[in-house]
Amino acid sequence: MRSYLVSKEESRIKALVEEIINHWDPIELLPYAPKDEYEMEITNIVEILAETQDTFALASEIKQIFTKSFGDDLFSRSMDECVAIAASIIKLI
Repeated sequence: MRSYLVSKEESRIKALVEEIINHWDPIELLPYAPKDEYEMEITNIVEILAETQDTFALASEIKQIFTKSFGDDLFSRSMDECVAIAASIIKLI
């Protein structure tokens, strides 16, 4: 039963993170790409949330995740923008 509850909570958090990241669309791909374009990055963010709920730590990880996935030539969002996204995520979970 416990693993089901943990899994259900993780699914809820992942859905919230997915909604925020897809709405943000940091690479501006979603008008053209599939809805799950950021699936790997969202999964990484959810994993980080299990370790920290500090806004600035999460923002730094978000910036690093997207830079690693897309390079700094495609991902050029500011740290301030990453902080705002991290704050939105933490506020909802």
